[in-house]
Amino acid sequence: MRKRWMGWIAGLMLATMLFAGCSSANSDLEYEKNEPGATAAEAGRTQEEAPLPYEAANPKQSPVRKQIRDAQIEAEAKDVEAAYADILLFAQSLGGYENARTLHRTDASVSLTATLRIAPEHLDALIAKVNEAAVVFRSALGTEDITEAYFDAKTRLQTMEKSLESYYGFLSEAKDLSESMMVQERIGGLTAEIESLKGRIRLWDTLLAESTMRLMLTQTPDPIAARDKIDWKALSFSDMGTLIRVGFTRIGNVIVAGLQWIAIVLVAASPIWLAAGALLLVLRRRARKRKAAKNLAQNRFPDVEAADSRDESGEQ
Repeated sequence: MRKRWMGWIAGLMLATMLFAGCSSANSDLEYEKNEPGATAAEAGRTQEEAPLPYEAANPKQSPVRKQIRDAQIEAEAKDVEAAYADILLFAQSLGGYENARTLHRTDASVSLTATLRIAPEHLDALIAKVNEAAVVFRSALGTEDITEAYFDAKTRLQTMEKSLESYYGFLSEAKDLSESMMVQERIGGLTAEIESLKGRIRLWDTLLAESTMRLMLTQTPDPIAARDKIDWKALSFSDMGTLIRVGFTRIGNVIVAGLQWIAIVLVAASPIWLAAGALLLVLRRRARKRKAAKNLAQNRFPDVEAADSRDESGEQ
């Protein structure tokens, strides 16, 4: 009897694992149905050519594409706040709302960044309104088709929930502790996978229900516009005195630092200076001795030198 229970549980676990593995969508959302006569669904096919698993299980329901649409627009306007107010009012009239807004104002310009949420079927109308209220110089519209992944997750969720019910039935009929622990372990794993799938589907439902527009408005530059108000920006006397004191301090610091570095260089190179001074002193003493010897020779033999001078002049 126990072997028979173990065989049933192992078979159910194997079937669940095989179905979950075959139903998992890979990164490029390709899907193949593991039923006889079923054709493989390929990316880019029409709904009639590639029926989804959820549609096969629910033939009465018409196929609906699941697409997430978002837009990002950068535009310019002479009056940024007035243009944005017009855009926001239009979005609210279609059931949209403002999710976030940041306004940055300087002396020269005004810029505004906002995030708007609106139903996907009204996104194109909102984009047209932005083009009407401002000059659009950059726009991007993105559409992500998650139809296959969405219905695949729905099918996997239904199958896992049925498997979970079966495991609860096995748990109530378990004969000993080992069978009960094995079934409880599988119940815990299935419960975690089911909650993960439910969270993913809820996220997709939120993204599918609303499209997001990220809007950046900047003020159109007007180089020849005269300013109505001119602010006095001269320094006060106290500020000028402070700057003068700071200037003197900085100049004094530079001079002192220069003298310190000169002293450091002189002290560090003192062996070289001492050696050079000693060498110059020795050379100077030798030059003095040679000069003194020459003068002494001239004083001792003045006649000989005079005769030599006359002989040299006579020969010439």
